[in-house]
Amino acid sequence: MFFAILIFLVLFVLSSLVAVGIGYVLHWVLPINLDSAIIASTVLAYTAISLTIKLMGLFNSLQEEQENEVIIPIKGIGRFAQPYVRKKRKNP
Repeated sequence: MFFAILIFLVLFVLSSLVAVGIGYVLHWVLPINLDSAIIASTVLAYTAISLTIKLMGLFNSLQEEQENEVIIPIKGIGRFAQPYVRKKRKNP
């Protein structure tokens, strides 16, 4: 747990530095106020981090769900044959 928090903090600091750099570039390229450019790029960076964390959690839950399923093929006619998905039973 400690390493996960440490990695998150390192990514948070690095993304903040990158966001400030992107804000400076936006200020030089576009006629945007420097404060507004830094705030906008920081919000985008934090949004990207939160979406990445949510997607990682979604993929982990999907992987756990797939491990609990058994696919039993059913005979059918050509492309109309559909597999039957059954949840694994937990041993008591």
